[in-house]
Parts: sequence; C-alpha cells; structure tokens
Amino acid sequence: MNPNFSFVLIDLTTTKTPNALRPASSFSALVAALQEQAIQYGQEYGMPSVAFRIGTGPTDRTTNEIAIHFRDDISEAPGALAYHQTVLGVPDIEIGCDLFDSISGSGESISSGVSHEVLETYGDPGANAWDEKQDGSGLMGAQEICDPVQNTGYATSNGVYVSNFVLRNYFVPASSGPWDFMGVMKKQNDYSNGYEIQAGAPTQTSQVGGMRGLALHHGKPVFIVGAELTDKQYKRKTNPYSRTYRRGVRL
Repeated sequence: MNPNFSFVLIDLTTTKTPNALRPASSFSALVAALQEQAIQYGQEYGMPSVAFRIGTGPTDRTTNEIAIHFRDDISEAPGALAYHQTVLGVPDIEIGCDLFDSISGSGESISSGVSHEVLETYGDPGANAWDEKQDGSGLMGAQEICDPVQNTGYATSNGVYVSNFVLRNYFVPASSGPWDFMGVMKKQNDYSNGYEIQAGAPTQTSQVGGMRGLALHHGKPVFIVGAELTDKQYKRKTNPYSRTYRRGVRL
C-alpha cells in the first residue's frame, strides 16, 4: 500500500547559506525526528501512513511525492522562513534556510519549521478546513494544528527539536484539557504562545494572535489580539504564499 503522505527532502542550498545552516548533513537525523513525531501525532489523530526519503537532486521527485525544498532563501516569498502550497493538487513545502537560527536546536530552527509544515500538511493539506467554534461567537476556527502553540517545541529522542501541536480537544467546543501535546495551554482559547485564524462569513475573517494592531480583509478592518509574533513570524505570515495569507488575513 502506498503511504498517504510521501515526502522527499531536497537540498537546494548553495554557498550563499552559511555552513551552520546547510541542512543536508542533518537530513538523516531530521527524518528520524519527523518519523518519531508522526507516531506521536498518530496516537492522537490516527496514524498517517507516511514515508520520508532523501532526494538526490532537484528533479528527484515522483508525481505524488510532497517535496520539502531547502533553499538559500525563498525568492518568490522574500522574508519568509517556510510556506506550504499546492501544485496541481499536491502539497509542496519550501524552506528558506538563511533566516533560521539553527538546523535542529530550540527556537526558530529549520527542524521546527519543517515539523510545523509537515504536521499541518497531515491535518489540512489544502489549508482550507474550518471548525465551528460553537461558543456563541458565530465564528469558525481554521484547522491549523501548530499555529496556536507555534512559539513552543520540544526535542525528540535524538535531540532534534520539532514543533508543538494542538490535540483533538482543542477543536472540540468546551472540552477539558490538555489541548496541546506539551500541555502549555492554560485554557482552550489560550493564544499566549501563538494565534488562531477565525472566520464567520467569508468576508469576516480575523486573526487571534500576532499583536500588530489593525489588519485588513478585502479592504475591511480586522482587529488582531493576543501574543505578539516575532519579526520573522510576521514576515512569514504576511507573505502571499503563507497559509495565513491564503485564508484571507492581511496583517
């Protein structure tokens, strides 16, 4: 049986990227960490059938494989660390290595960025799924399993850091905790470590988190409240290729 998600890691970095951020030598450790986290994800959401392999070059990708391209930077998305898109129905993940702090350490590391995109690909490959909040607000919340806790992460057994993620209870109205894998959320709508995109009608989209003041959706004002995004996160979220931008939020 073919895996539901087949990923291929492709290193496209050049000498423009500092040696300390060129990821190829760490691919085996990264794959091991992602496989370990897939099991942790599966214990909560149901085990996805996944496969990871290391590609030999830019053309080493089969039709249905999800490429994870590691580049010096993302020229079509300046200032972005990573983004997820779909190409002819197949997700594609792009990683700009130059803006990360490390390959696999804590904080804004390449491994955490890749983990974030991979996990959200499992949960919502098309970046178009929503859940009704049922809290009297009349809003829906986007099915983004890392964004609400995006400023937190943990080390896998080989020491590679990956992204924290929310559990199923997070999407169940009025549920009891825990709401995330690490247990950092103090209540179901605790956005102190991230944010959530919320929408009512398609013309009423707002973002909870990323405290940057006023945002726009189709020219209409949208207020943003919650934890403040770092400059790097802000650049990523405002880029047209980001999942946040694709949902209609304009910071």
